[in-house]
Amino acid sequence: PAAPTALVSPSARARRTAELALGDEFGERHEEPRIWNATAAMLAALVQEHSGDLLLVGHNPGLEQVQASLTGQLMPLSTGGIFELEFGDQGRVRLAARFEPDA
Repeated sequence: PAAPTALVSPSARARRTAELALGDEFGERHEEPRIWNATAAMLAALVQEHSGDLLLVGHNPGLEQVQASLTGQLMPLSTGGIFELEFGDQGRVRLAARFEPDA
């Protein structure tokens, strides 16, 4: 399978998070200015523009809100947190995994 594409906010913190979390071996990584201060609707539209596996490195509240709007369940996401969404048949989206860094 093809490596996922990572879309990263242009903020220094998001770029550094992507560097630390993804390392040098990760597939395509692109700076995406639309992630900065994005609403849930803006992030959902961004997801729809891409096929295949996609990784967004961005900010709250947008990331929490898009996850809630797509899955129907709000799961708070702390700084450095990760969630994986699985897109299934008939437009169904489920929260497949979560990671919260140690405090």
